[in-house]
Amino acid sequence: MAELPPEIETFLNFIIEEKLFDNQAYFYNEIDNYLKKEFSSIPLEVYSIHSKEKKTSAKRKIWAHNIKFSHYNELDKIDLEVLTKDKFIFVDNLLCLLLGDFGDYVKVILIDARSFVGKEAFLKIFTRYLENSFKKVKMIEAIKEDVGLIDIDDVTGLFNSRKLRKDLDEGIKRFEATGERFSLLFIDIDHFKNVNDGHGHLIGTELLSELAKELKKILRLYDHLYRYGGDEFVILLPKADSINAEQIGSRILEVVKEKDFIPKKGDKTFKLSLSIGVASFPDHAPTADDLLAIADKMMYHAKDQGRGRVCLVDALFDKKD
Repeated sequence: MAELPPEIETFLNFIIEEKLFDNQAYFYNEIDNYLKKEFSSIPLEVYSIHSKEKKTSAKRKIWAHNIKFSHYNELDKIDLEVLTKDKFIFVDNLLCLLLGDFGDYVKVILIDARSFVGKEAFLKIFTRYLENSFKKVKMIEAIKEDVGLIDIDDVTGLFNSRKLRKDLDEGIKRFEATGERFSLLFIDIDHFKNVNDGHGHLIGTELLSELAKELKKILRLYDHLYRYGGDEFVILLPKADSINAEQIGSRILEVVKEKDFIPKKGDKTFKLSLSIGVASFPDHAPTADDLLAIADKMMYHAKDQGRGRVCLVDALFDKKD
């Protein structure tokens, strides 16, 4: 049985295991030259196809300059249900090879099908390699999912401060790449020590979990909620400036104020009050640590002002002016 050419093997390893394709031009050039020489083929096109919206996203960012990025019209003809069942299918003059589904996306390689007429032996090797590689990816993803448990708070099921740090770093990178701003809400439950001291930590723990559920109901789909520690929570608000964040914080105060919290362990009804600090990147801080520190400081300022309120950095600066 013929072996898969090393250039193809190297390339497949790369595109299957990596989500980004920047700064790897030598891989692409090797593959393009090989396909042109052996198969008179156009270069490979690598896409992610959204399985619900049927949108395509070109992943080949720095290939040969004569390659034009486009959304192939032929992709509109692909029956994604068929695509997810078969290893490969033909669509007009394109050969589509399924690399596997990643969440809502199906990763696909498109090749000029006419170049592979009479090349069935190579195609079988190519497909078998994809299948084995995809199994490897599934194993890697399963391991990552298990490791991801270290980012989960075991009391509330929310993300923890470790995950928050990662997401803040990602948010800053996204701002540097796209200019997308974001804000933080730093939340502390007022007088929560009295609950633990007067009713026990089991009641306190259950109230934390119930509050977490209530907060998640209020947030937008792309917001992120974390238990920072103790009775403190942090909310990461993508695409939100300080004014938007203040509005969301005020909404949280209203909803929590009206909510009756009734733990399963006991028959007492609890009313909770929150103090919330707001800080925005990059307006109020240049780093993740500074942003957290300022949001935390604003939360304590809210407590100093009487608790049960939102404190915005902008308002504090305006007052000083």
